[in-house]
Amino acid sequence: MTSQDYYEVLQVHPRVDDDAIVAAYERLCGRYDPAKLVGVAEELVQLARQKREQIDQAYAVLSDPLRRKAYDEQMLFRSEDAVPKKAPSVPPSTTAETEWDYRPLPPANRTERSREFNAQPIHTPSGRTVPQKVPHWAVPVGIVAVIFSIVGVSLLFTGEAGLRASLGAPPLVPTLSPLDMLEEQVQQARAMALQNPDDVEVLLAYGDLLYDSIEIIRENAPDSGVYQERLPRWLEVTEVYSQVLALEPDNHRVRATLGESACFYGAGTGDREFIESGIAEARLAVERDSQNVRSLWSLTQCLLSDQPPKTAEALTYLQQITQLAPNDSPFAIQAQQLILQYEKE
Repeated sequence: MTSQDYYEVLQVHPRVDDDAIVAAYERLCGRYDPAKLVGVAEELVQLARQKREQIDQAYAVLSDPLRRKAYDEQMLFRSEDAVPKKAPSVPPSTTAETEWDYRPLPPANRTERSREFNAQPIHTPSGRTVPQKVPHWAVPVGIVAVIFSIVGVSLLFTGEAGLRASLGAPPLVPTLSPLDMLEEQVQQARAMALQNPDDVEVLLAYGDLLYDSIEIIRENAPDSGVYQERLPRWLEVTEVYSQVLALEPDNHRVRATLGESACFYGAGTGDREFIESGIAEARLAVERDSQNVRSLWSLTQCLLSDQPPKTAEALTYLQQITQLAPNDSPFAIQAQQLILQYEKE
């Protein structure tokens, strides 16, 4: 019985279709092609070969329908935490029947935020002040985000340091990056959420940290291997916010951010089902609270993540944001930038 998670090796969710598996395999083969590592340390070349062997082995199983079915069943028996193939985590909220288009789409251009955008995520989905019973690490991590944007991107995504990280090799100089620090906070928040599954404030703190940890990468390096590897984190975000909605069904800001997260996952993986369901959730949030700037923002992100982007409709909501939000607020400033950007196109 294998102990290796083939879905993790190919960096895909267990419910993806065959086309997504092929696309992931081709992308990873190119990334870990030893022939492209001329002049790189021999240890990294060896690691690349090992990665390539793992990728080939995973693809051999997951690309064969019968072997994949047997593997999925084996994974279910192996652990209660295994994720079976199932319906999407974010079911459509519309009452009308919908024809879903399951064909994979090319990756989104991710132009919904300008490159000069502030590296700290525009993110307050909970709209709450973190209570004192939540540890200090649950406070929004703006400082970490700023440090990461200035230093981390150049170190993490370029040169041999980035290659070593993607291959799992130890760094040349043992250091703890700002991104690693944020990951430690995420792990602590996850442990606390497991201990307090009915505490809305704890769940919100955990969901917000998860969101920030992947949104920082999406804004700074959307085309990087690190972002592709962490795409499943968007699904984790939707699952945590779904727990919040089960406890607070009228929390429209959380519903909108849940939809936004589903859209980002769908855009990154080419899974239109997630984009459509995410748009449905964000629309529902706006319908129930049309004056909520955070909900309007999430809906515009979903509309602009679609392929092709629903630009005209997004511009309508962006105009609403500029009218509702204070002129000096991050939402108003970024909305105005996007309006200028898309009106020129």
